[in-house]
Amino acid sequence: MEEKSRVPPECAMNMNALRTWWKCAQKAAEGMEQAAGQDPMQLALATGDLDLALAELWKLRVNRDVNWQTILNHTQGMIRQAFAEKRVELLTPDQCAAIRGIVENHLGTSTKSIDDLNDVIDLVEKAGFDPYGAISGDPVNDPGQEGQG
Repeated sequence: MEEKSRVPPECAMNMNALRTWWKCAQKAAEGMEQAAGQDPMQLALATGDLDLALAELWKLRVNRDVNWQTILNHTQGMIRQAFAEKRVELLTPDQCAAIRGIVENHLGTSTKSIDDLNDVIDLVEKAGFDPYGAISGDPVNDPGQEGQG
């Protein structure tokens, strides 16, 4: 008798997509870390690749816990903050190492706790970013509204 999987096909597809985009994000973050301080153009390209991978992960967020979703939001906020301030090419090796650490250790497929979320907020701050920038408004497209960071 053939044993059937208990996981519905759509859930398995979503987990496979999540793993695929997480691996793409890891590769991009690794590329950022390697390029930081050496090759500004490659750093910008790798950061763009990470932004794309994070956007694809965002599309899959409905299947993830709220702490994972919030960690992803903070990570996207860091990257978008760097783009908005036109300083992607100036990201330091330490900043890129922090970004890579967040991607590798906190955006994987396991369930995240509030402690994981607090660790990420600390890493974001130590890397010199506003951890609440992703939820503080858009100073680039809405200059009349100040961020709440």
